[in-house]
Amino acid sequence: MTKYILETSQFFFDIHPPLAKFLITLFAYLSEYNGNISFSSSYNNEYSNVDYISLRITPIIFSSLIAPIIYLTVRFNSFSKIAAIISSSLILFDTSFLCEGRFILTDGILHFFVSLCICCLSYWLSIDKSNNDGTIMIYLISFALGCSFSVKYTSLSLCFVIGFTQIILIIDHYNYIFDEEVYRQMCIRAIQLFLPSLILHIILWMIHFILIPYSTSYSSQFDIQSF
Repeated sequence: MTKYILETSQFFFDIHPPLAKFLITLFAYLSEYNGNISFSSSYNNEYSNVDYISLRITPIIFSSLIAPIIYLTVRFNSFSKIAAIISSSLILFDTSFLCEGRFILTDGILHFFVSLCICCLSYWLSIDKSNNDGTIMIYLISFALGCSFSVKYTSLSLCFVIGFTQIILIIDHYNYIFDEEVYRQMCIRAIQLFLPSLILHIILWMIHFILIPYSTSYSSQFDIQSF
C-alpha cells in the first residue's frame, strides 16, 4: 500500500491480488497519508504518529457491513427474521471478526466481498429469473466474485459453490435430460458468471503494474509485509 502512495512507485511482490490494497490506498490518499509508516519495521513497536488510525478506516467500514449482509442472505434463503438476527449477531459479536476488522489487514475486505457474493447468489435464487432482474443479478454475482478473488485467492472456492449451484439448477430445469441444449446453457451460464470476474481481475492487475512502474532492489521486491 505504501509503495502506491510514495512518489517512487517502486515495484513490489505480494502473494495476494491488489484490490484490497487499492481500497486501503484510496482511503489513505483521501486522508492525506504520505506513506511514512514502515510496516516491516513496526512490529511490537508503537507508531510515531496517528496516521495508522486513518488506515484502519477501510477494513472497519467493510467489516461493519458484513453483519447486515448476513442478515439479508439468511432472509433471501427463506429463513425467519429470528434466524437472520441470530446469524448476523453471531458475526457481529464474534471476537475474531471484531479484532481482525480493526487492524490494517485485508481480511475484513475479503470477508465483505465473499459475503456479498453469497448474498447476491441467494437473492438471485429467490427471484424470477426470466426477467431482466435475473440477468442483472448474474453480473452482480460475477462482480462480487471477481472482487473476492481479487483480494485473496482463497475465495476461489466460491467458483465451485456457484458452479455447482448453476449445474443443479440447469439440470433440474431440463428434467435431468442431458442433451445438447443443457450443455449449451451450462456454457452460457459459465461465461456470464466467470468471464466478467476474470476480466475484472486482469484489469486490477494491469492497474497494479501501471501504478508501480519503477524497479527496486531484489530484497525489497520480496518484502511481502510492506504491502
